[in-house]
Amino acid sequence: MNTQNTPSPVGHMNESFFAHPSEKRTAVMLDANNVGYIYRFRVTAKKKDKIIETEIDFFLLDAINVRGHGLVKHIENKNRKSIKAENQQNLLKDNGYETLIVTTKMLDDFERNGFMEGEKRHL
Repeated sequence: MNTQNTPSPVGHMNESFFAHPSEKRTAVMLDANNVGYIYRFRVTAKKKDKIIETEIDFFLLDAINVRGHGLVKHIENKNRKSIKAENQQNLLKDNGYETLIVTTKMLDDFERNGFMEGEKRHL
């Protein structure tokens, strides 16, 4: 349920629309659960004495209860947890944007077992 002035990326945009295939997988899950989001939401952040621009992969319009992670409002997709990913997560947190890093392995689990708390899987 993409809320930008474009059709939902899923089904309307080819793979090159997304920065990474895992982002398309996340968009599919969000759309399937009717979760409103803005894809690649740009934010300004203060890093030491500098103001920089960065982006959040999925800025959710309302917080959702992600299975095993509690309430989530911002999602970052990464292949795996790394120091670089954690540094970005900390930068965003220091600027008021608490993010959940969703790795490829987590996506596999969410697709098998459900994404949101209480979600029923129909296999």
